[in-house]
Amino acid sequence: MTRTYEGFPRITVDPEVMTGKPCIRGMRVTVGMILGNLGAGVSIDELLETYPYIERDDVLESIRFGAWLASEKYLSIEPALVTAIEQTKGDLAADALVTIENEQYRIRRLSPSESL
Repeated sequence: MTRTYEGFPRITVDPEVMTGKPCIRGMRVTVGMILGNLGAGVSIDELLETYPYIERDDVLESIRFGAWLASEKYLSIEPALVTAIEQTKGDLAADALVTIENEQYRIRRLSPSESL
């Protein structure tokens, strides 16, 4: 099932496409490939020429997505899940507000139709 990230409609994730890596509009073009090329000095125009099936807005959204990922705070999932399970007594069917390292986080299970 293909999902999108909220605020990034051109970025899709599907376990069946590129092993679930963030891709451009369901194609086999990953955000990482676009960012890697830009980081290596390839211009947007060169990317568009090399990959005529992507659009300028795809490249720009990839840059914004990369910036968004870099600004996120990451936690080890194992302690977060252990804490969530302890605080919710194992019931993660609904939202759970958990405290990890003196900060509160909302953890909730997504339905298959929801965005990441």
